[in-house]
Amino acid sequence: MQIKGVGGDTYQKREYTSTCLASCVECIWLSDSHKTHLKESLWLFCGGHGMRVWLPVFPREGDSGHRSHRHTFMSRRIMLSFSLRVYPLVILFEDAIILGVENDTVLYTSDSSLHFSLPFCVLERTSQVYLHQILRQLIRRNLGYNAWEIARSCTNLPYFPHSLELLLHEVLEEEATSKEPIPDALLPSVLEFIQEFPVYLQTVVQCARKTEIALWPYLFATAGKPKDLFQQCLASKQLETAASYLIILQVSNTFHL
Repeated sequence: MQIKGVGGDTYQKREYTSTCLASCVECIWLSDSHKTHLKESLWLFCGGHGMRVWLPVFPREGDSGHRSHRHTFMSRRIMLSFSLRVYPLVILFEDAIILGVENDTVLYTSDSSLHFSLPFCVLERTSQVYLHQILRQLIRRNLGYNAWEIARSCTNLPYFPHSLELLLHEVLEEEATSKEPIPDALLPSVLEFIQEFPVYLQTVVQCARKTEIALWPYLFATAGKPKDLFQQCLASKQLETAASYLIILQVSNTFHL
C-alpha cells in the first residue's frame, strides 16, 4: 500500500503480523553475550512452565550448494524450553549460569484443630547451570553443529566438564529407567557429541559412579566396555581418570559388563 505525503512524496506502508512466543511470562532477558550462537537470544521465564529460549540458528560456515540451499528452509530461530528449580533473578550469559532464589515454606499452627496455619518462608540465594539443557534440546533436534559451537565457546568455564556430565546423566536416567520402548534413543547421539571433547573418558566414569549399577549395562553398551575405556585412559596418560575406572572394572566383572 502506498501513501502520499503532504509534499507529494510517496511512502510505502508496511504491515506487521504479531506472533505469540509464550504465555504466562514473568521475566524477560535479551542476551548480550559475546558468544555468537547465544547472542541476541530471548529468554522468557514462564513461571511453572519453566524457561523458554528463543535461540537464533546459524548455518555452518562455508556451506554452499545443496547444504546452503537446505539451510534457507531452516527456521532462523528455534524455541527451546527447560524446567528450573530456582526462581531466576539474573542470567549470566558469559558464565552460562542462572542466579536466583529457592523458597522453603513450613506451615506452623499451635492447635491442630484449627483450619488455618501460619506459613514461614525462607528464601535462599542459589544458582543453576543451564548449558546442558540447551545442548540436549539442540542435539534432540539434530542441530549438533549449533550445540557444538555453543559448547566450544564454554570450554573455558570451570564447570564445563560437570555440564557434560549432567547432560549424560539426565539422558541416561530417563532412557534406562523407561518402561516403554524408546524408538529414537538420544543416548548414542549424546555420547557421540561428548566424544568431541577431551573429557569424554572422565565424563563417562564420573557419570557411572554417580548412577545406579543397574543402569550401567545400558550406558556401557553404547559408551564402550569399561575395560576398553580403562585402557584408553592408560594409553593417553590419564592416570587419575584410569584410577576412577578401577571400581567400575571390579563391579563389571561381577555383572559381566
